Amino acid sequence: MINWEEIQEKIAAKWYNDIVGPILHTRDRIFRIIDYLPVLWNGFDFDYGFILRVLKHQIGRSRREFSVTWHGLSNNQKRILRDMTRAELLIQRLLDDDYCHKEWAKHFKKWPHKWESIPGSTNSRLKEYGAVKHRSSHKICQKWQKLVKKDWDELWQLLKDHIREWWD
Repeated sequence: MINWEEIQEKIAAKWYNDIVGPILHTRDRIFRIIDYLPVLWNGFDFDYGFILRVLKHQIGRSRREFSVTWHGLSNNQKRILRDMTRAELLIQRLLDDDYCHKEWAKHFKKWPHKWESIPGSTNSRLKEYGAVKHRSSHKICQKWQKLVKKDWDELWQLLKDHIREWWD
C-alpha cells in the first residue's frame, strides 16, 4: 500500500531543501553582507579596534535575532541575552577608551600642556612642575590600566564561559 503522507513529507522536504531553502539562504546572506558593509568598510587590518567592532556587530546581530526568534533550545534566554548585552557594552567601553576622562580633564586644567603658560617659570620651577605633573599623570595612567584590564578580563571571561551557549 502506498503511504501518501510519507510521500508528501519527502516531496515537501525535497522542495524546501533543493529550491526554497537555497533561495532563502541566499537572500539572508545578501542581507548579512549589506549589514556588515559599513563595519567592513570602516575597518583596517592593523587596527585591533576593528576586530572588536566586528565581534560587537556579530554579538549584536545574534542578540537581536535571539530576542525575536528564540527556538527554545536553551532555557536560559534572559541570561544569555543579558550576557550578550554585557559583552557589547564591554566592547564599546574598550573601543571608546574613555576610562579616566574626568581625571585627565582636571589634570590638564591644573597643568596645561605648554610650560610657558606657568607664571614665573624658571628651570628649577619647571623641573618641580614636571615631576609633580608626572606623578599626577602616572596615577591616572595606573587607574586607566586597572580599569582597562578589568574590562578586558571580564569580556574574555564572559566569552570563554558563555559564547558556546549563544545560539538559539
